[in-house]
Amino acid sequence: MPGAQAYDLVLETADGRHILFDCPTAIPAGQMASAYLKRIDTLVRADGKFGLIDATGKPVIPAQYDWLNWPQQNPYSPFLIAHTEKGWSLLDRTGKELLPPKYDRLFGFTGNKVIFQQGGKFGLVTTTGQEVIPAKYEVIGSYGGNGASVRQDGRWGMINDGGTEIVPPKYSYIMQFYGNRALVASGGAWREGVGKPMLAGAKWGIIDSNGAEIIPPQYDWIYPWGNELLPVARDVERMIPQP
Repeated sequence: MPGAQAYDLVLETADGRHILFDCPTAIPAGQMASAYLKRIDTLVRADGKFGLIDATGKPVIPAQYDWLNWPQQNPYSPFLIAHTEKGWSLLDRTGKELLPPKYDRLFGFTGNKVIFQQGGKFGLVTTTGQEVIPAKYEVIGSYGGNGASVRQDGRWGMINDGGTEIVPPKYSYIMQFYGNRALVASGGAWREGVGKPMLAGAKWGIIDSNGAEIIPPQYDWIYPWGNELLPVARDVERMIPQP
């Protein structure tokens, strides 16, 4: 990319909108659009393509991608997700290709693995290209301290940090862990309504971080707080929105 090329500076707002700033052909250090831009490399757009420049305006990654951003919009990440007509790929901050552009979509990291989409299903791949989980799940959630929830054939299970299933997909829903416990639902039905479908009529129990049932699903609701004693309810209807 010629050194005299003009760029647009690209900032992403909290609500996901992009703001473009015209900037000169050379950007002196300390005269960026904001103090935020002084500290890190900056996404740029030129002729409809995205690249990366450093704080002096020197190109780091040529503006050759249809889309380019950091995973989870974290500008301090050592990785970037890129898109061209060939597909989605993973780069390091120098522009080196870590994962080739063969994926239908890359969705950033869960734990230390990259969520990818292929043929409408989701899997996990390492930054070295090892597919830990093939594209077989309908949903892969974010990793907490005890793993990530997954959905397959409409049922929910859990995988650990290594991608091994610790809970096979058998529950109607699994909620986020509180410490080493998580609420699980069995039965019930997803009702269509305003906004997301809602799970109603399920029975709730508790599993530990190994997937063992501490309390089998039997209550209409369990309030997920407390240490030794947990409030439970019967003969009530609790509805949970679909994630």
